[in-house]
Amino acid sequence: MPTKSMLSIRPNYEIATRYGSAWQIEILNAARVPVVDLYGPEATGSNFFSAIEAQDPSIVNIFGHGNYNIIACQNGEIYLEGGVNTNVLSGRVVYDLSCRAGRDLANAAVNEGCISFLGYDEDFIFVVTKGNHPDGGMSNPLADEAARGFFESHNYAPISYLKGSTISASYSSSQNRFNYWIEVWNAIDSQVAGLLVWDRDHQVIIPIPTPPTPGGLAPLLLMFIPLLIIPLSKYLKKAKTL
Repeated sequence: MPTKSMLSIRPNYEIATRYGSAWQIEILNAARVPVVDLYGPEATGSNFFSAIEAQDPSIVNIFGHGNYNIIACQNGEIYLEGGVNTNVLSGRVVYDLSCRAGRDLANAAVNEGCISFLGYDEDFIFVVTKGNHPDGGMSNPLADEAARGFFESHNYAPISYLKGSTISASYSSSQNRFNYWIEVWNAIDSQVAGLLVWDRDHQVIIPIPTPPTPGGLAPLLLMFIPLLIIPLSKYLKKAKTL
């Protein structure tokens, strides 16, 4: 039986994973249970499966590039494939930030016993402010207020669950935060707001919970230009399947 703990995997090797892995720190900081954090070079398939076996976590927090039936870790190594090895997620609650894996892979995992899988059934797209880092973004992703709405909205789901909310309420919390940031950006840049709408509408949770209720927070007015638009699937590379 899974233990009350969390396994987190967050590769970091180009702009998308550099940003995403940095924002995942918010989730790690919210954890009230023991955590194994596979970060950067440690975010490999072999380490993931070894940690699953050794720790037997009840929560699996996934970040990385993906496609409809696969998720990749460090340097694009494919380590999860729906119907091939997603049975390792059986009995666990999964929060996944990757492109498209919320469709086929998520359904396969739930059919094999995964308690719940929150992810995205199409590309997760976000924007960043152009900066001085060699990859084109800001050196400190956590200081990039343009990217904040995208990652913060996703993070509200696992953070809410880690703080004691139900799975259904964690999904609602994330959807409400997307709504908040959509309202913020509608007053600034409709293109950015449209990308947030895209991510919100393609965030899925299986099994489907009760529909969320709208949030009630007033928006902040912010302005950030110029921006880079980055789909989280852009840098996915074909690698061996474990």
